[in-house]
Amino acid sequence: MFALSNGHIGLRGNLDEGEPHDIPGTYLNSFYELRPLPYPEIGYGFPESGQTIVNVTNGKLFRLLVDDEPFDVRYGQLRSHERRLDLRAGVLERTVDWVSPAGRAVRVRSTRLVSFTHRAIAAIRYEVEPLERRARITVQSELVANETLPEVLGDPRASAVLKSPLQSEEHVTRDAWGLLVHRTLASKLRVAAAMDQEVTGPEAQVRSESMPGWARARCCLLACRSSAGRCRLRRRASDPSLPSVPPAGHLQDAGRA
Repeated sequence: MFALSNGHIGLRGNLDEGEPHDIPGTYLNSFYELRPLPYPEIGYGFPESGQTIVNVTNGKLFRLLVDDEPFDVRYGQLRSHERRLDLRAGVLERTVDWVSPAGRAVRVRSTRLVSFTHRAIAAIRYEVEPLERRARITVQSELVANETLPEVLGDPRASAVLKSPLQSEEHVTRDAWGLLVHRTLASKLRVAAAMDQEVTGPEAQVRSESMPGWARARCCLLACRSSAGRCRLRRRASDPSLPSVPPAGHLQDAGRA
């Protein structure tokens, strides 16, 4: 079910850009929503409600634009694409050589992990390198809640999938940092997802914005073909319970309100 998991947080192995995908998923152990269980006739001992695991805020998304053209493996020319799940190191690695429809060639590398020391932490390193000539690189790091899940026909368990189970309580961004706080309506569980970026490479312009259920940090720079022209974006983790200090990282955790 998961590509990466540490017993508390589980991540499906979706692509960094989010699409194409089958079923996106980020899950926290014991984070659920209640749903009613109707019966044609009420009987003694019949449960009144059931529990459904909630797909929580997705913090895996990186949208890449090369000279304003979105990186998508379905378009342009895909020279090579390799994904490797290292079970010994506990990381999911990816390397892509891609040419945009306009002829701009880039190499994208990413490494994703969940921490075994701090179980609520997921970290991602995302690196972009122009291969032939300089290009304007834009990387958008996103937090997205209440993702639309595909319909599954012919499976009675699909009826348990809830639409928009997370109710927004707070959304904040500052510089490259963003925070989303949500709560389930029936089970009264709260989840907070925070992200922060560390950018290495040419001088970059970074700005962020948010709305209920969505936060984005946007990094723009002009990169050339050299090690100094690579754009590396890293997420590190800390506790978002200290609002006076922007967290230096990426956190997803849950607890009762």
